[in-house]
Amino acid sequence: MKLALALIAAYGSSVSAFSVSRSQTPHYRVSTELDASRARDKKASRSTWAESRGYGATAVADAESGAAAGLLTNEEGLEYVRLQNDSGDTSDVYLFGGVVTSYVKDGQEYIAVRPDAKMDGSKPISGGLSHCWPQVGVFAELANTR
Repeated sequence: MKLALALIAAYGSSVSAFSVSRSQTPHYRVSTELDASRARDKKASRSTWAESRGYGATAVADAESGAAAGLLTNEEGLEYVRLQNDSGDTSDVYLFGGVVTSYVKDGQEYIAVRPDAKMDGSKPISGGLSHCWPQVGVFAELANTR
């Protein structure tokens, strides 16, 4: 019994020697106005970025294939960038999740997206080449997954 008490006392003092002290800075929330102003600012920033690289505020039409390059919006309102090289090969990269959803070389599509994929931003895009790692396996449920 005496040995057990001595071990507990020694263990307790050694643990406190390695404990991390908490900072004394106050934690508070910053109020945020949710009127889509951030989305408007992000879209303006992306447009400025595209214009500085010669894509223009709207898409630049390609005379040969009729395809457009630049910052575009799909039918559901989700923004994506269409890239095109000199030989006419195109690639579509959605800004929502950084997902490459299309790569067409010599008229052949090389990337598949599920036919039932949500392309409106309500859920992650199913298919394509994702550059944001999804959660795979049995873990705790993530926030905003439903």
